Amino acid sequence: MATSFLGLPVLVKLRTGSADSVQGILSSLDPASGTLTLTEARSFVQGVNRLEGIRVLSRSEVAGLELLSVQRGNEVHAQNTSPLAPSPAHPSPRPRSQHPSPVPSPAHLALSERTPSGRSQKRRQQQSRTATATPARSGPHTPQPRGRIDDDFDFSAGLAAFDKKAVFADIKSQDATDPSSRLHAHNRNPSRARTPQSKLLPSESVLSPQELYDQQQEVQILRDNRRTKIASMTPTDMHAGDVEESLGAGGGGGGGGGPDGEDERRNERRWQSVTGELEKIALGGGASTNGRDKGVLMTASGGRPVPVISAKQWREALSIAEIESSLTSTQRLEASASALLHHILSQRLVALPATNANSSPRPVICILSSDSDRGYIALRAAATLAYRGCRIFVLAQQQSVSSASQGASERFRTAIRVVSSAGARIVREVEDLPPTCALVIDALDSVASDNARESIEWANSLQKAYVLALDVPSGLDPDSGTAIPSTTPLLPCGILAFGLPRPSLLKTEMACPPAWHDHQQQQQQQQRATITLADIGFPPTIWDRVGVEGFPSGEVAAIWGAAGLLVEVEHGHPAA
Repeated sequence: MATSFLGLPVLVKLRTGSADSVQGILSSLDPASGTLTLTEARSFVQGVNRLEGIRVLSRSEVAGLELLSVQRGNEVHAQNTSPLAPSPAHPSPRPRSQHPSPVPSPAHLALSERTPSGRSQKRRQQQSRTATATPARSGPHTPQPRGRIDDDFDFSAGLAAFDKKAVFADIKSQDATDPSSRLHAHNRNPSRARTPQSKLLPSESVLSPQELYDQQQEVQILRDNRRTKIASMTPTDMHAGDVEESLGAGGGGGGGGGPDGEDERRNERRWQSVTGELEKIALGGGASTNGRDKGVLMTASGGRPVPVISAKQWREALSIAEIESSLTSTQRLEASASALLHHILSQRLVALPATNANSSPRPVICILSSDSDRGYIALRAAATLAYRGCRIFVLAQQQSVSSASQGASERFRTAIRVVSSAGARIVREVEDLPPTCALVIDALDSVASDNARESIEWANSLQKAYVLALDVPSGLDPDSGTAIPSTTPLLPCGILAFGLPRPSLLKTEMACPPAWHDHQQQQQQQQRATITLADIGFPPTIWDRVGVEGFPSGEVAAIWGAAGLLVEVEHGHPAA
């Protein structure tokens, strides 16, 4: 039972004398050795009070053991409850000295600090209630109770009490602004109502028809004046004008203005450009106007004119088709791959092997691909050709082959895996390609690189292969038709254009290897590459929206007519 005293303040009476004792907290009790240990011990022996800290007492020294906290707790409880006894209806004021002090005595504090936290907290709460209740009943001047500050705010009542009309009426009465100049009066004025707006197509002008006509006339007048001035100039006048411009710019003072300087080279380039303009005017073609008069457009084999589309217009058409006409990029690429496969099979560009055992050798097809739309189209068609028995070699640009490369898209890597599983061989270098093949499909991008240049040179060196370019031969600018710097253009035998041909095909006059022509054609010095146009499912109205000039949607749709998805295109001039 002695273990229940552990951790409590106790008073141990000693056998040395009736008044001798030790006070402290019972920290441990050892029944085996018969000893107990007190901490914070304070001894009172023979009239001497001494602080010992830790005191170990044996069983022979202890005469008795008392629990101090229970004894003092009863005394404090009796003191706190005595003032709260029932009082008469009209109590008489008592002296302040008779009220128990709300502050406990030092002895009580010493004892209460040693008691457990639960008991001391309960005792402090009881003392605080006693201290607050006693002054309220004593004294003639009782303080008035304060208003509660924790009441909930009634938002609904405050909102109902707010009179919005009265507030706005007060603001309006203090506003001296003229009502006719306020914004709502301006918007509600029927005389100032504007005409309803309508969205314009990308090819429509914001100018009125008359303004647009006047603007076109001004441009035509300036163009005619320029042609007349160029035609009337002599070589002496041109060189004199160059010298005057050079002197006006400070070129006569040295520093690059001499005959061997930069000005001389610039004047020479201008002279060559003007000479070319004079030759065009003499031949009846007129001076060039930044590409708009080149075109005279191509004519289809049936005599129908075919428009061309620039690279910028093509990007706009792709965006409109994917957003509005529900033709996604995947559907467009799959339709293009199907058109490419149909073109190869219908034109018999390769001789597919027969199904019997004594069939001819399998034809070899080489794909020059890159991570682009053209590369994906060529790989999708190559997978089907591999299923038909052809031997496929795919030369992919080095930055597109590695799956860890950032340049290779997931779509292109998937196409590489599909054609590889179909039996195609993926190579990295031009040296790994076969020396001879039946068909070469050009699906490289327009970026000049060492790998692309080597691929183009390898394709141009083949003598018995049909080289088919997609949209634009590699190494050429799709709009101007000029060669990309530091790149040799590819010499294709045929070009397959998707949707509409590019402007560069207007001047494509490239020699084709003679293996694909008969004896009479071999006698000619130069053969033009054949151009085939493929319908990939674009709506006819899309060409009007991107600004294809001079060809309504009905005329563009009539290009194919009943010819199917492919139609051959030839160079020519439209009828006057």
